[in-house]
Amino acid sequence: MLIRLLVLLTAIRLALWLVPFRLLRRLLRQRLLAAAFPLDLVRLSVERLAWAVQVASLRIPAITCLAESLALQFLLTRSGRASSVQIGVAKNAARGLQAHAWVDCAGQVLLDHPDDLARYAVLASLEAG
Repeated sequence: MLIRLLVLLTAIRLALWLVPFRLLRRLLRQRLLAAAFPLDLVRLSVERLAWAVQVASLRIPAITCLAESLALQFLLTRSGRASSVQIGVAKNAARGLQAHAWVDCAGQVLLDHPDDLARYAVLASLEAG
């Protein structure tokens, strides 16, 4: 699973640089990509899927929270769970405007801690599943 996730995360990271975002979202819904993640592989708890994404992400330079969130949403959708990628912004006095992405699955925040997200104003919610 982790090797497949490394490939998926790397592909998403590169696609975020190279292709329009709408095209990337469409590509993540393709059956061919889903075939690389058989159902028995993704029928883990949501916490375990999030953990796997975080562990695989440690090996990818310049990985972003958006790439991680899109990968986790792909896995959740593949396992039959609805989720949304939340994209928010916050103003920081030292750094200016900061953006962040995380996943919400059935009211559970994944890839982040709910307390850390209070400062972000949600700009977009990308539903899937």
